[in-house]
Amino acid sequence: MSIKNELVERLAERRLTRRDPHRWLAAAGLGLAVVPVMGRAARAADLTYYTWSGYDLPEFMSAYVEKHGGTPEMPIFGDEREALTKLQSGFQVDLAHPCNNRVSI
Repeated sequence: MSIKNELVERLAERRLTRRDPHRWLAAAGLGLAVVPVMGRAARAADLTYYTWSGYDLPEFMSAYVEKHGGTPEMPIFGDEREALTKLQSGFQVDLAHPCNNRVSI
């Protein structure tokens, strides 16, 4: 039985709960949200890696460059406070690794 037929039958027999449409809408929304992400190959230019000064050296990235054909975008920071302040102000990155053990938030 197709979903359309099942829906029509349940509506006709008044067996449709108020939660059913919400489940269907949630499933449709999740599907629509995931479709643009699926099948997208990672490219070096698509990644922004916010890192410490010194970790941006090419010798740290040889496997990444071999796999993706280039290095990611790498803005750098000098200390934890600078990194956390910039991130908290809305700076968008894909990956960041400042340590916050010496900075109170």
